[in-house]
Amino acid sequence: MPKAERRARTSGSKRLVVDASVLRAAGAAESVHPVGARCRDMLMVIRKADHRIVVTDEISEEWNRHASGFARSWRVSMETRGKTIKVRPTDCADVLTILRNSKNFSAPQTAIVEKDIHLVAAALSPPRVRRIKPFCHWMNAPVSSCAR
Repeated sequence: MPKAERRARTSGSKRLVVDASVLRAAGAAESVHPVGARCRDMLMVIRKADHRIVVTDEISEEWNRHASGFARSWRVSMETRGKTIKVRPTDCADVLTILRNSKNFSAPQTAIVEKDIHLVAAALSPPRVRRIKPFCHWMNAPVSSCAR
């Protein structure tokens, strides 16, 4: 592939944090369950669109425990293609303090973000990430709000 074409192809690529819940739910190619199919399709789009995935040690350990068979092969293909960015997580103590003191979050929303603060830490680590992909769409708002 010519250098100019490679550059054009990667110019729209994003750095994404993908939660283990997505990898756990991603079904095989023959899966017709809507959740499994959507998670699988999202992982395939990430790979095809030339996006990068950001991984910390904690995220990697979660993936090892929870990934489906399809997700394991997807992860290997991402690593083989050099589309995995290993980062040291940023300290998120200040984010947790703001979250806990905020009137904008309910107790259940706060608990969700606290449980998955390692995703926020990965997103805030250099190079900065613009998207966090949790399994539950209702969780995206509280996590995204904290990551800004």
